Amino acid sequence: MGGGALRLGEEFHHGGSIGKGGCTQILRNDHGLPPAFGRPWDRLRIAETFSRFLASGAIEAEQLITAIVPAEEAAEAYRRIDRHPESVLKLVLGF
Repeated sequence: MGGGALRLGEEFHHGGSIGKGGCTQILRNDHGLPPAFGRPWDRLRIAETFSRFLASGAIEAEQLITAIVPAEEAAEAYRRIDRHPESVLKLVLGF
């Protein structure tokens, strides 16, 4: 993604670059500003945007997957996630 990172988690939801209140400033209805025009960020829009980034090469999926585990080892994979969540970004079960 070039020189920066796409931070769809804490940066957006907890107030990084969108002002001191993050998206809570956008979602609050008591701020006195007219509602923003445009399409909301629903699940479909998020999936479409992610798919577009993936297809364009802006996001490399390999960096998102921590491990691919055979389905027979699912129980141990879930234990790993439970005991060491910091060690797993995305774990894929192979069937």
